[in-house]
Amino acid sequence: QDDFDQALAAVLKHEGGFVDHPADPGGATNRGVTLTVFQRHVPGAGVAELQAITDEQVSTIYHDDYWAKCRCDQTAAGIDYPVFDQAVNFGLGRSISWLQAAGAGIDGLIGPETIQLANETDTSKTVDAMCDDRLAFMQALRGGRQWEIFGHGWSRRVAEVRHGGIALANGRTLDKPHEPPALTSMLRAGDSGHAVRILQEALGVPVTGSFNEVTAVRTHQADVGLEVDGLAGKNTFPSLGLSP
Repeated sequence: QDDFDQALAAVLKHEGGFVDHPADPGGATNRGVTLTVFQRHVPGAGVAELQAITDEQVSTIYHDDYWAKCRCDQTAAGIDYPVFDQAVNFGLGRSISWLQAAGAGIDGLIGPETIQLANETDTSKTVDAMCDDRLAFMQALRGGRQWEIFGHGWSRRVAEVRHGGIALANGRTLDKPHEPPALTSMLRAGDSGHAVRILQEALGVPVTGSFNEVTAVRTHQADVGLEVDGLAGKNTFPSLGLSP
């Protein structure tokens, strides 16, 4: 329950408030809940009732439609939050397929075998694999054109999910999702590892875990007035929000 409460709060930061734009095919939506979904839980409800949706109703809908259907209560701490956020953002089927692709076999169904295999894997590797697949999927949308427009915001959300999942797996909370990489460890071309992933996410570039983003680092350094050397360290990390 504690993981669900934290995960829901994190998801709702990205879902926004009430919108009812005539050009939006989803129609009236409040806190990520469409009128169609709301009516499944509150038969006969209209736009006014959706606009006045309560915290309790929001919690019930997200729990029953996403958390419970993905069996997040049965997955290991740290896997539950990414699976939940993926389901909200891209649907149950895609979220389950990303979980299974991380090492639980792929059949599109989340049953006891998937849960067991997922819980037996290294949680950090599973979280990284799911987030990498999610980013790759988003980067490919409509030949990458949507990524050019929305990619920075999308990558920020996935970065939060990646850090949050690893935080929960290590007994931390989502309000303190990760410990920044040690600023004494300079990152340069050819380096690899989790610190490189954090750097790539902050830069809004494809997350590979292998540092090949010298040009992106140089561009960022020039934009914020730092010495342009292509190295990420004690000056570049704080400028990207990666230091305390």
